[in-house]
Amino acid sequence: MDPIIKDDATRILTPTEYESLRSAMEIPYYPIICDALLLSGMRPIEFKRFEPEWYKASRRIVKLPDGACLKQKCEFVGRSIMLSLPGCDAFDRLISTKYMFKGKLVPVLDMRPQKVSFNDTLKRYAIKANLPEATIIRRDGTTYTGPDAGITVKGFRKTLVSWLVACFPEKAMYIRSSMGHTEETIIDNYLGLGFTTEEIATMKSKYLYGWGEAV
Repeated sequence: MDPIIKDDATRILTPTEYESLRSAMEIPYYPIICDALLLSGMRPIEFKRFEPEWYKASRRIVKLPDGACLKQKCEFVGRSIMLSLPGCDAFDRLISTKYMFKGKLVPVLDMRPQKVSFNDTLKRYAIKANLPEATIIRRDGTTYTGPDAGITVKGFRKTLVSWLVACFPEKAMYIRSSMGHTEETIIDNYLGLGFTTEEIATMKSKYLYGWGEAV
């Protein structure tokens, strides 16, 4: 099956590709971080600034305050990110889990990696996972082909939006509000990416169940 590459050279992961990438992660707390990124669709800067009190478990949302996103053209200044039930589980683990580091227990939240180094690490894991090779066109016009092509931290956000649009096209208004996108962005960039029936079924049954439903 051909990989899905966006016009900005970002790779959209299928459930199988995400599971392969996740299984290749050697740093034990990285899967926890990646699950939270994927299932919330937070921008990297929003995730870096995340505080535990933003997570409202009883409401199944992450309430971003004004200023959480530093993007000047951000459509929504402060918004409520809707979570699936697996997404809530991911944030429960993100907030509560600690790992031994230099002789003491350190919360996973205190070990969030920097964006640039995280991108490099994800690419290394993509190669280790032997993801299907993809070809991207770089900004300088050159092409690159490899299992790590298009793998970036921001790809988790784009992957979630793609999955939500594929699974719940009737909930476009909720997707728009939760992700902080305009309706035009969703229509122009995330419709018709060619996911298979099996891939959509896995998205719904393993990652997105409960999303957009009443608590």
